[in-house]
Amino acid sequence: MKKLVLIFVLLFSVTVFAKGQTFSKKYKLDSKAAVITSIFSTDSCFYATGIIADSINSNSTGNSFIKFDLEGNIIFNKKLSDPNKSYETWRGTLQFMPNGDFVTSGYSSDSTGLTMIIISYNSEGDTTSLNEYLSPFWDEDQFYVPMDMIINQDNHITLLNRLTDNLGTSYSELLILDHNGETKLSKIYTHELRERSESIIQDSDGGYILGIFILNPVLSVGNITAKTKIIKVDSLGEIQWEYFSPEGQLHRGATAMVKAGNDNGLIVASGLGIEVPINSSASNLYFKNYVFKLDENQNIEWEVDYSHLDTGLSDRTQFYKIRDVGDGYVIGGTNWDSKLPAYNDGYLVKISYNGERIWERKFHIIVPDEFPVIHEFYDLKITSDSGFIMVGQVFDFGNTLQPQEGWIVKVDQYGCLIPGCNLEVSANELTLFPKIILEPYPNPTSDILNIYFKHASPTNGIFRILDLNGKVLLQFDANKNDTTYLIGLDNFSSGVYFLQYLENKFILKTKQIIIQK
Repeated sequence: MKKLVLIFVLLFSVTVFAKGQTFSKKYKLDSKAAVITSIFSTDSCFYATGIIADSINSNSTGNSFIKFDLEGNIIFNKKLSDPNKSYETWRGTLQFMPNGDFVTSGYSSDSTGLTMIIISYNSEGDTTSLNEYLSPFWDEDQFYVPMDMIINQDNHITLLNRLTDNLGTSYSELLILDHNGETKLSKIYTHELRERSESIIQDSDGGYILGIFILNPVLSVGNITAKTKIIKVDSLGEIQWEYFSPEGQLHRGATAMVKAGNDNGLIVASGLGIEVPINSSASNLYFKNYVFKLDENQNIEWEVDYSHLDTGLSDRTQFYKIRDVGDGYVIGGTNWDSKLPAYNDGYLVKISYNGERIWERKFHIIVPDEFPVIHEFYDLKITSDSGFIMVGQVFDFGNTLQPQEGWIVKVDQYGCLIPGCNLEVSANELTLFPKIILEPYPNPTSDILNIYFKHASPTNGIFRILDLNGKVLLQFDANKNDTTYLIGLDNFSSGVYFLQYLENKFILKTKQIIIQK
């Protein structure tokens, strides 16, 4: 009994101490469609970039530069838009420059075609420059999209771009721009199959490591090639070595990379693919999240396969960012769940330097209808309190007014949105019921209710929320263990409610919830 009391006291004290340091919020950004794609963390605030639109299918997409306080409240939101031109910055590349400006990459399109863009902002959110760049194959094909960007050791903007020619051949370009936006280096690489640029990092010797995805143009049954290609180049872009994933495996490419924290190896986020035939001639290629380490001689040293029995496969499953946190790596992205209605979960994992799994955190949004919801992370940064902040989108297909909203999740150093989620649960030897953590946070709350659920021996259960009269206002499956559920409260009024967890119609846990609007 003393052990159980100690766990309760620890949970309570951690929650009180950390209140205000974690949050999950959605943002409309004064638009009918919004996505937050990049985040930059400081000791006193967060800066972010996003994409806004009157309709996500129109040509009126624009760019937002947003400043948030440490609790996720918007300080300012400044927009770059043009009714005759689109601006989109998808790839999580927001960086801080030595002159005090911020810079990000993206692309613009209008009636004349597609251009790659570099946008600079001052700390007040004003656009200080907007430079457009034409594809080296502009006269043949105007497709020109930056897939990743870093600031190199000389403080030059360094990009890995994706482009095509008039035959549909795809290429990767290493592009380096000086302080004035002038081209210092452009080097193009290709493969006989379709080549998609993914990620770039700078090596300790001043060269670069380029992560690439190679794929068949047509996915025919039994004839799929999907490989991870990694190129090491020197500071002038000359190839020093190339790595290809093993024969007989389907890989998603190097979606994110980081140098190994304890040696000269390379940590690579990718995906393991599975071919799923559509008919007798065509197939789909689906993936599960996967991380591996290459040693200094480009041999696989270890692998971590993030496949789970309770999830399905999707072409949307992907890790986007890796961060070295001093004792391992934290990796953020999305994880697909095939249970209808199918959806993506925001996903955050930590592994040790030796590839051992330390923790996994899933963030799952509940909506009161049966339409699918996509919730994804596109960027991940370490915060000044050693926690993490992720940004992305929530796309609710059942919401006809504004299906697409920006999303930010701030968690502690253990990946917990609700503090204490890192604590272990064990069977209660004094009762027939196992230990269950059911923790609503924050409480009181106003716009989103976050519920952390962890069960020592989970079975098929349900959650429900009731009013003071016992009327069930919301009910949903508790089919995800060790997961944070997020519930939008737009349809709830201020008042007192009850959150219950049930198995076989028996109530095993009840928590009071206060909503204040």
